[in-house]
Amino acid sequence: DINKGDEAKPNYRSRLVAREIKKDGRLDFYAPTPPIEAVKMLLALVAMHNKKGMKEEEEWKLQFVDVSRAYFHAECATETYVEIPPEDQEDGDEERCGKLRKAMYGTRSAAKSWEKRYSGFLRKLSFQQGRATVCGFWHQERELRTVVHGDDFTTLGTRDQVDQFHAEMARRFSVKCKVLGPDRDEEREVRILNRIIRWTKEGLEYEGDQRHGELIVKELG
Repeated sequence: DINKGDEAKPNYRSRLVAREIKKDGRLDFYAPTPPIEAVKMLLALVAMHNKKGMKEEEEWKLQFVDVSRAYFHAECATETYVEIPPEDQEDGDEERCGKLRKAMYGTRSAAKSWEKRYSGFLRKLSFQQGRATVCGFWHQERELRTVVHGDDFTTLGTRDQVDQFHAEMARRFSVKCKVLGPDRDEEREVRILNRIIRWTKEGLEYEGDQRHGELIVKELG
C-alpha cells in the first residue's frame, strides 16, 4: 500500500506486484523520467499564453490523464515466471507457476516496456519526442505538448485539442482525466506528482510536495 497523499489528505493505492531479484548489471531496463521542471514549463507556458479578453476557444488548458494499471498495457519484454498468488490459484495450481504475457509491477523490465508502449503510441499520433527529455512530446500541427511521468500525462493545448487527446488515450488505455480551468466542468485544483496546482482568478498557484515538509519537520524534530 502506498499513500500518494499526505497525513491530512491520505490517498492510498494498492496493487498486486511481483518481486524480481536482480542477478546481473543490465542497464537496458532503465526507463527515464522527466525533471519536475518539465511540468513547470507547461505551467509557465499556459500562464504566458492566456490573456484577459481572449476568445475561449483560443485559451490553453492543462489536462491531467492518469492511466490505470499502466504496466499491464505493455508486453512483457523478457521470459518471466511468477508464483501464482494463493487467492488466484485453481485446483492443481499449487505446484505451478505463471508465465507473464504483460509487464507486471515489480519486474525489472516493466517500466521500460511501458515507456516503449506509450512512446510508440504517441509517435503514431504524430507527436515528436523531445531531445532534452524523451518523456516530453510535441505535436506541431495541433499545438499540443505533453509530459509523461510514469502513468501520468500532463498535456497543454486548447480545450478541443486536449479533449480529442483524451478520447485517443481512452480508446487504447483505461484512463482517468481532469482538466484544470475556470469553467463549470473543469477542476480548480489538481494534484500531480503530489504537487498541487490551483487555477485562481489571479493566475496559477503551485504548491510543493507536502511530504517533503513533513519529512523535514520530522528530521529536525
